[in-house]
Amino acid sequence: MLGFDVSERTVSRYLRRFRRRPRARQNGLTFLRNHSDAVAAFDFFVVFSAAFKPLCVWFVIEHARRRILHVNVTEHPTSAGVIQNLREAFPFESAPKHLIFDRDSIFSAQVADAVKTMGTKPVRTAFANPWQNGTAERWISSARRDLLDRVVIVDERHLLRLLREYVRYHHDDRTHLGLAKDTPAGRTVEPRPSPTVKVVALPRLGGLHHRCLWREAASPDPTILPRRVTTAWSWSVRVSRRDQERARRRHGSHHPRGELGATDAPDPGRTPCGRAGGEGHPIQVPVLVPV
Repeated sequence: MLGFDVSERTVSRYLRRFRRRPRARQNGLTFLRNHSDAVAAFDFFVVFSAAFKPLCVWFVIEHARRRILHVNVTEHPTSAGVIQNLREAFPFESAPKHLIFDRDSIFSAQVADAVKTMGTKPVRTAFANPWQNGTAERWISSARRDLLDRVVIVDERHLLRLLREYVRYHHDDRTHLGLAKDTPAGRTVEPRPSPTVKVVALPRLGGLHHRCLWREAASPDPTILPRRVTTAWSWSVRVSRRDQERARRRHGSHHPRGELGATDAPDPGRTPCGRAGGEGHPIQVPVLVPV
């Protein structure tokens, strides 16, 4: 105000420098971490079927443990459907304090009013800012990378069945860095019980993923032979002479009458076997028995 023109760069040289303390700053990420137990989010994403039909997936995710509270699939999303799904996701006044969702046209004012009636404060993200709903967006990318990009969706029921199976895998088996390498449902660390145990991989999602566990290997006993299933012969079916003649003519056999070899036996599934009161002879048929 004294009429001197001084450069801002010159003034900045004489200002006292303060060390930045990131922990002292309160930003949006700090708010989400401090109130994660009272925050949930929901969102839509689209999956195309084998017939190139768009299917909309709606889900609700909890911020505290990354648990999926509800998931559903529809071909025609509406505001009324979103409200009904919210009622199914939060029954008996179990809604969180804050509910985050974007500004999709389906999430209309009716949806916001329904959220308020549940005692929850609706929090809308800014336009074209998906990072503000990062927890939900991260689950969408995980579902696509772990499951949806590896399978061909047939129809709506098929997609819903796969997503429910993926949610079980997400809760019980899939670890998260944000949860200190734990699962949303909680999974204790299994120490190795003995040096002889081996790692066993249990398939999940049809073999796309696995859950590894410790399993004690059975010690082999040299006095006990391993059980296996093989083909043996059993004298259990009796065939009448008339059926033997039919089989002989069909196969072109030249065995004497009344004698039927194992290779000339008629198919028990197609040939009637043993009439009541009729005369028959036993033949050899293959059966599976443990030896």
